[in-house]
Amino acid sequence: MVTLGGERIVSATPIAVAGGRIIASPFQFYLDGADNVRIEGWNSLTGVTLQVFGRFFRDDGTVQVFESSLPLTADRVRTVGTFPAVRGYLLNLTLSVIGATPKLGQTFGRVSIVRGFTGATIVVGTLLQGYCAANQALAWPGSPIQHTDEIEGYFRGISGTIPAAGQPINEVVPTGAHWRLYALGLDLTTNAVAGNRRPQFMFDTGAGTGAIVHAVATVPASALASFFFSAGLTGNLFTPLNNSCSAMPPDVQLTSGGSFRVFSDLGIAGDQFTAVEYQVRERLEVN
Repeated sequence: MVTLGGERIVSATPIAVAGGRIIASPFQFYLDGADNVRIEGWNSLTGVTLQVFGRFFRDDGTVQVFESSLPLTADRVRTVGTFPAVRGYLLNLTLSVIGATPKLGQTFGRVSIVRGFTGATIVVGTLLQGYCAANQALAWPGSPIQHTDEIEGYFRGISGTIPAAGQPINEVVPTGAHWRLYALGLDLTTNAVAGNRRPQFMFDTGAGTGAIVHAVATVPASALASFFFSAGLTGNLFTPLNNSCSAMPPDVQLTSGGSFRVFSDLGIAGDQFTAVEYQVRERLEVN
């Protein structure tokens, strides 16, 4: 607590039941007719709509229930809608999802009070902010203000694209996503050109190469072999199938624009990688 010219500033203290986060205290905001409700959403699943229900205590002494909906795109890009509010006190509201069943980490929402309706509006209060899921809504008052990096994200298996013959595998993190890479698997078929090929895994954070990992096995000419890279493993070679497991760095995290590649050290034009299958924890990045 700090005293400034007779005024007192009391710093909020996070409480244990909120996981160490700050929860907005119950307070009925008075809206004078120039204030409105803004809903924002970021989402990676098709068909999701954010829905807000709430109550106003009007100046005439009646309670009015309101509902506003905001359909979201599935490209992780911000969608925003501003909705008129009545003159009176905002009592409470909830934020939930309808239309689809996102997992925790796929849909992030925020509800604010803004001054003005179009043009240069001013945010005067953030009421709700956090992830919504199929059976997990947010409520004001009650829910803590959440940041996008406060969860691990949802577990996602991805089938990559098949590269052209002789080309490396290259998978890029989409805009608005944050990946924690756990494991990947692929096949390599070699042509008749002599020489043993050794696949290599490399990731790029967007600011440069993070690491390069060599597979423990090689593939001769005119052969097929399967390769697996995973965190927490030691290298193993399984014969006579010529399959191998190789360790990769334990905590590969990639943000929007980052990527990982798998390529052959010889890079022979007729060699062919299959589509890579990989597993990530994905959460949203709200910028």
